[in-house]
Amino acid sequence: MKPINNILVAVPASAEYRSVVQYAVKMAHDLSAKLTVAFVYEPLLVNSHEHPVHSATEIEQVKEGFEQLKQQILPNDPVEYRMVTLDGPLSEAILAAGPNYLPDLVITAADSSMPLSDVVQKVTYHLLLVPPSAEYHPLKQIALAYNASLLENIEPINFVGHLAEAYQATVEIVEFGSTKELDFPMTNRSNVELGFLLKDVTYRFHLTIGDGSVQDMAQYVDNYSPNVLVVLARRQLPMNAKPEERHSVGIARTATVPILVLKP
Repeated sequence: MKPINNILVAVPASAEYRSVVQYAVKMAHDLSAKLTVAFVYEPLLVNSHEHPVHSATEIEQVKEGFEQLKQQILPNDPVEYRMVTLDGPLSEAILAAGPNYLPDLVITAADSSMPLSDVVQKVTYHLLLVPPSAEYHPLKQIALAYNASLLENIEPINFVGHLAEAYQATVEIVEFGSTKELDFPMTNRSNVELGFLLKDVTYRFHLTIGDGSVQDMAQYVDNYSPNVLVVLARRQLPMNAKPEERHSVGIARTATVPILVLKP
């Protein structure tokens, strides 16, 4: 399985997201990964729809703010990292930084003030959405909300497998459905194939009555407290759900634990 060598944590340039950056620092340390910390600034002046223009005074203010953030957020952390500033919006900043930093994982904040829908829709890297209130714990319990119909290739599952290997974690495969659908999970061909993909790690099936709605996910997290909940990027929620709840975005907005959004 491909190791996680590079992590990019991208957050708005505010000390409000200190906990998210420190979460990324501790994760990079545990995974022996290189870390890039990116503070994203919204363009201050716009000369056109494409090119922001900053005055000399504004650029100096950004530099001063950057140094203050560096001292507030990363004063003496025991991990090698580089710090950069990027022009926003957040999703565009992450995509622009990707070719330079080649992240295997992007971390940002899961918070109601963030443009989560835009970020989840546009960012093409595996995405870890961390609530600012979440404390870092090694990922010993990984919950995977699995939907075989949305899995276009095996790479996302391999990514989960590598995380589990790195942390010596247990993967709990969470399936939602009716009583009849959940009677014999291992007779489902997709589940047998999933078990093969995770054969090198400890895993188990967790069968839950429900339709996989945002409320169902939140209830599962409240009951079983995984260290991270893994969802597929285009997970389909019930048709009667509101548009903002029909995606992993809805789960992330109410999350109390980090949400790992797997991309194809």
